Amino acid sequence: MPLPGMSTHYHVNNRLVQEELDYDHSELEREFSELRGHLNEEQRFVFDKVVHAVDSKEGGLYFVYGSGGTGKIVLAVASSGIASLLLPGGRTAHSRFKIPLEVDDYSTCNISQKTDLAQLIQRADLVRLITFQDLMHDADGHIFGGKTILLGGDFRQTLPVVSKGSREDVVAASISRSYLWSKCQIFILKTNMRLRSNNLSPEMVKEIEDFSEWVLKLGEGRIPTRSVNEYDDSSWIKIPEDLLIEYNGDPIQQIVETIYPDVSTRFAEPNYLKDRCILTPTNDCVDSVKQAVLSRIPTASRIYASADTVSGVPNHLLELNVGIPVMLIRNINPSKGLCNRTRLVVTGLEPMLIRATIITGSRIRSKVTIHRVVASSAPTKWEFILQRRQFPLKVCFAMTINKSQGQTLQHVGIYLPRPVFSHGQLYVAVSRITTRKGLKILIKREEDEPIGYTKNVVYHEIFNGLPTG
Repeated sequence: MPLPGMSTHYHVNNRLVQEELDYDHSELEREFSELRGHLNEEQRFVFDKVVHAVDSKEGGLYFVYGSGGTGKIVLAVASSGIASLLLPGGRTAHSRFKIPLEVDDYSTCNISQKTDLAQLIQRADLVRLITFQDLMHDADGHIFGGKTILLGGDFRQTLPVVSKGSREDVVAASISRSYLWSKCQIFILKTNMRLRSNNLSPEMVKEIEDFSEWVLKLGEGRIPTRSVNEYDDSSWIKIPEDLLIEYNGDPIQQIVETIYPDVSTRFAEPNYLKDRCILTPTNDCVDSVKQAVLSRIPTASRIYASADTVSGVPNHLLELNVGIPVMLIRNINPSKGLCNRTRLVVTGLEPMLIRATIITGSRIRSKVTIHRVVASSAPTKWEFILQRRQFPLKVCFAMTINKSQGQTLQHVGIYLPRPVFSHGQLYVAVSRITTRKGLKILIKREEDEPIGYTKNVVYHEIFNGLPTG
């Protein structure tokens, strides 16, 4: 018999290729038929267009643009750990394609042609994120080496973070300002999939439609605005009265009692913690809310100390109780559902490890153990980086608005001791919820500020050049 070629031998022994092929094909075919049957017209058009590009080897760059609830297509590579959990086998783009966390004009993905990862990319038909030209030995200059690339997102949400960057810097860092954008075919999803349930009454349909339209107007800056004084810009909007919590002097106590009623007796109920959270713009507000809720938990706490007091890494002192919700702040093991922003409930406190159960994502109800990890501080002007060994967890009765991206909740309290400060923050906060009745907003206002108003920061220029059809 003829000997197999070296390329075949390499693929057989490539662990990354085998992981991507290790699926139950009959189950995949059944799931494919079921899911395809639920696509609406817009989604089916996008699906057929992209699949045709894959089957015909045409390649191309595509972008699916849609708001929350429109059912954007999700593939196995995502921009964040929590988003990667939406699909079995999902990975972050930084992890899969070795994208450096600190980038400049000369940064490249660290993938060599002879590695397992290079072979995996060569064999892939469709990827979700110009390293590819080198890996595919493409001398003709096809975009991404001829691969079909599908991107997805919502420009109403928060934009890329640019350290010490101005508004102009942030907008310039967005994908729509890339030189590749002119080569991108854009699909728009507008049909709200939340309205397709057969169990909705006409009143519920009207309520969802009205709330979704209000959220979209907020995200696009189409709600009427006003100024509160001669020095401020005209970016203050009126929040509907049914969404407001009346401010009467102790805002943290009010927001906690609204979102976590009877927490001292109900905190052990899994769905009670899974479906609710308080969102706020900054970490210091998150800590204040955390302490207020922890004080109501009757179980004994345990404090875990790190080896130092470096800023920018996990807390030096971490106080935990059995039964409270926590959030991972590092990607530990994506295949096990342990990604940055994964929410868990603590089930056991040991001297050297923490036991927990996952309450979000595709690995919900999985029991896991968390160990200490070594985290490094962000680069500074100094010539050294300090490290801390601590559990990569934060108590999660509240979280920052930016951290909440990718989460869907039934009860959301938005605590605004100060207004939001960047594009899309208020939109992200209000769009975490599926129904209007589950959303409550508490605005701590100054004496000269009107009742029921808060800032809605929208960089209108980010929508320039985007189709509206």
